[in-house]
Amino acid sequence: MKVVIVDPNSDSLHYAYSLCQALSQENVNVELVTKYDYEWMGKKKDFSVKNMFFKISTWLIYEFAFFNHQRSRQVMKGLEYVVDYLFFIRHCLGTKPDIIHFQWFLIPLADAIYLKVLKRLGFRIVYTAHNILPHEETKNDKKKYERVYNTVDRIIMHSHNNKVELLDLLTVESSKIKIIPHGGYDDFKIIERMSKEDARNRLNMSKAGETILFFGIIREYKGLQYLIKSLKIVKEKFPQVKLVIAGKPAVDFWKHFKLIDDLSLGESISLHLQFIPTKDVPLYFYASDLVVLPYIKTYQSGIVFMAYTFKRPVVVTKTGGLPEVVEDGKSGYVVPPRDENLLAEAIIKILKNKKLAKRMGDYGAQIAKTKHSWSLIAERTMRLYQNLLTEGEKVNK
Repeated sequence: MKVVIVDPNSDSLHYAYSLCQALSQENVNVELVTKYDYEWMGKKKDFSVKNMFFKISTWLIYEFAFFNHQRSRQVMKGLEYVVDYLFFIRHCLGTKPDIIHFQWFLIPLADAIYLKVLKRLGFRIVYTAHNILPHEETKNDKKKYERVYNTVDRIIMHSHNNKVELLDLLTVESSKIKIIPHGGYDDFKIIERMSKEDARNRLNMSKAGETILFFGIIREYKGLQYLIKSLKIVKEKFPQVKLVIAGKPAVDFWKHFKLIDDLSLGESISLHLQFIPTKDVPLYFYASDLVVLPYIKTYQSGIVFMAYTFKRPVVVTKTGGLPEVVEDGKSGYVVPPRDENLLAEAIIKILKNKKLAKRMGDYGAQIAKTKHSWSLIAERTMRLYQNLLTEGEKVNK
């Protein structure tokens, strides 16, 4: 079986790599089609990589400061995406994959058109809906994505909650939606192993006190302000506690600066407001005591599985698929969104009981290795591919 995994902007770097690797180990001929500056090009892999998207814009962004401005970058990449897609279709005509499996659609209006072309050419198409709709939803997004969902042959979702929400928001055929869980990130532990003390030392952090981690791109929906407010409450019990905020802001961070200043928390918060390269990711998790996802609204998050990889307990909010991957009281705690008091209460429960924290961390790691193992995910994904191809053969007879 020949499969092409498409992640045009490498938005699912770790997920796409792990899926391709797991499928390859099941003797599937896998090719990952992605952008030109694919971060893991030199990493050992059992699949091939085709760099097809954003060659020109990647070069312009590196060479000219003007193209680092968000609007200029978006316009350039948008135009290039439409052209690159045509080359991708030509590539598929040459390689003739049995399955084309998309991870993201970047311009749904254009994607819907090109998907119809691929379907007319006889290709079978699968889409993993990491998000049902963009987090920063705009006018007509529902109509645009509904066209995409109704064009592909199969939709993979990571949780039952996500499936229910998709069917509630959009008119989509329920039978084409399949639930395949998100996978763990054991690969990160191979990069470098270290003690909590060593990790904190390399991040220039104090070895004393407790450390809470907020990790990932900072967006409005992630509810960082509620975690900052909860820190004020946590400090009453743990005066030396530190909150590490690690990730590049995709929103104006000024309101967070102001909130930190208003609550006099400057000495208790360590800011790492930049893109965190893969080689540095383990540092932040090894340095932490627990990981918090105070999200207002989400569908699923790979950050939970990163925490599980490093045996760190988590505190998450009851939104999207998070309650399905965090077993309340076992691998962490699940609290309502927008409630800094209950968030603080859950954080304090973990920080004051080291045995509980270790037990939760170990349990989370076990969940990642069993229910969310990539071998299991590859097996279920292959079964989906095979059923889709068998269905196509019956239609063509």
